Amino acid sequence: MILEMFLGVILGLAVNEMCDVSSHLAQRLLRWAARRIPGAGNAERYEEEWLALLDERPGKLLKLGFASWMVIRSAFTMRSIYGRREARAQGGASLLSRSLESLNPAEFEAMTAALVHRDGFGTARRVGGPGDLGIDVIATTAGGRTIGFQCKKYGDPRRPVGASVLHQLAEHRLSGIDELVVITNGSFSPPSRRFANTHWIHTIDGEALRRWWSGAESLDDILRR
Repeated sequence: MILEMFLGVILGLAVNEMCDVSSHLAQRLLRWAARRIPGAGNAERYEEEWLALLDERPGKLLKLGFASWMVIRSAFTMRSIYGRREARAQGGASLLSRSLESLNPAEFEAMTAALVHRDGFGTARRVGGPGDLGIDVIATTAGGRTIGFQCKKYGDPRRPVGASVLHQLAEHRLSGIDELVVITNGSFSPPSRRFANTHWIHTIDGEALRRWWSGAESLDDILRR
């Protein structure tokens, strides 16, 4: 009888101690999980976000369960996602060391995404392909604006982008796109420039692209003109 009471007290104290420790352990686990995510600034951002979510969880054991799930998520899901993003960014950055004319159309799109990313935009990804409705790259600014890019890489840099390209882009303008940009290594015909001006489509020709490429101008500089 005395032994049973003693064991009950010990067990109760152990459970109570574990519950007290679990909150501290949950915080430690979240900080560790956040540091496992690649990319500059991601550890601090996710740590702050996850700790705020932890505070909203009722009960000490539920907090520990949430932290454990974040550990699993960071180890198997988020590391993979951010690892692929970093690989794409490094691949795009390597294109900037090549000559502009050596790029094929797909590399030209990747180069555009790399330049946008270099300028500090929140995200920049290629979406070109069948059914893209003219949008090859989508970028999001830090302020939340979404910019759609159509990329035209020509073998002859003297070739102008015709007005029909811009007509098609304006006709199939996607919802959720705040601004449209057509970028080329060539030029724009006078009718295409007039159409772009009247339909609020930005144009970046070969000369402007080279200034952007070299760092003489930023994308914001070009879009404000």
